[in-house]
Amino acid sequence: MNNDQKKKIRRFFGRAACGKDMENSSMQQDPADLLRLLIATASISMLVIITLSTLGFYRIFRNFVINSAEEDATELCQVMIEEYRSFFFRFEKAQGMKEAMDESVHKQIDQGLRRFLKPYQIVKIKVYNTDRKIVYSTDTKIIGMVDSNNRRLDNALNGNIDSKLETKGKIKDLQDEEVINVDVVETYVPVKDRSGRLEGCFEIYLKVNKYKDHVWQGVLLAMGILVVVVLSVFSFTYILIKKGTDRLGMFQEYLKKTAVTDTLTGIANRGYLFKKGAEQFNRTKRNRKKNQPNVHMGCLMIDIDYFKSINDTRGHHVGDRIIRGVADRIHAGLRDYDLLARYGGEEFAVLLPDTDFETSRLVAVRIWNAIRNEQFPVDGENIMATVSIGISGYNDNDYDLNDMLKRADEALYKAKHGGRDRIEWV
Repeated sequence: MNNDQKKKIRRFFGRAACGKDMENSSMQQDPADLLRLLIATASISMLVIITLSTLGFYRIFRNFVINSAEEDATELCQVMIEEYRSFFFRFEKAQGMKEAMDESVHKQIDQGLRRFLKPYQIVKIKVYNTDRKIVYSTDTKIIGMVDSNNRRLDNALNGNIDSKLETKGKIKDLQDEEVINVDVVETYVPVKDRSGRLEGCFEIYLKVNKYKDHVWQGVLLAMGILVVVVLSVFSFTYILIKKGTDRLGMFQEYLKKTAVTDTLTGIANRGYLFKKGAEQFNRTKRNRKKNQPNVHMGCLMIDIDYFKSINDTRGHHVGDRIIRGVADRIHAGLRDYDLLARYGGEEFAVLLPDTDFETSRLVAVRIWNAIRNEQFPVDGENIMATVSIGISGYNDNDYDLNDMLKRADEALYKAKHGGRDRIEWV
């Protein structure tokens, strides 16, 4: 397999890994985002619940007012029918209610009727015959008119009571005083004789302004109670979910840290080394292509000498302590932005951004001395440990990070076969 084929394979797997990282990152969900989504959903839900409940309560109270007004109007009609039937419908047998009552009869009825209705909230009254003609009204100007296109009147002349809440912009009351913006319930009440035959129809305008005010008071009271209940429920739910999302966030942070951290030493693991190292390598490569020859990158491969012997003679728990101690001393000799990772077993890798080869060598010497010049205290015993270090630097012919790591690994192999406890490079 030639070099071109190797580069194509590397490019393919590099893109596949990048796509996988993007997919994994898109699948992750921040708990804070979930909490914000909950708050938005709860707020919209509360708004919808309160709005629909307000409309529902208003319709309930409104229907209650209409039904109450309808009952009052029906009772008043029954009383008026008993008192004034002979006047309202006195032309029925002779002329089939074709004519309205004359002026003198109207005046006599009108005075008595107004006195009778004074205690009630009646604004206006109409009396129709079966031909839809107005035979009496407290508004004298419309007596004798025919209301031919009134579906509600048709419904009443079919024997049904019909009520509706209306707002009148301007109307005269029984005292002939003009009132503005009056809420009235218009009720059509059919009039039947004792045999059940339809004689005509009453239309009564019952003023319900004070009832409508009571309606809104009832609606506001009900909504206040509902708002308190809904807020209490959502607040309790929010507290529970907030605790859940906080725990989820802590668990996600733990998983993220575990995914990139070596559990024994607390430094980066091999996977994180390749991910972040590739980013640093590519940045260096881009800058070099921009004719910035002073941009460098160093790489160290470090291996604990004779580590198998430590494990075999002193036990794995001692070996683990040595690994942690070596990791601590390496880390102490690095900058904050240098990358230290456990490469595997007792082997470590260090990436040194913006570091030329000579500086990388000096860093390697500092780490080598820090480990070999001071023993490691373990269980009351001081143990000597040394390391072999291989050095490599960025090369313009490098295709990716693996090329740097490979040269550093070759240099480490050279150090180990040269007697260990030394620093080498290729």
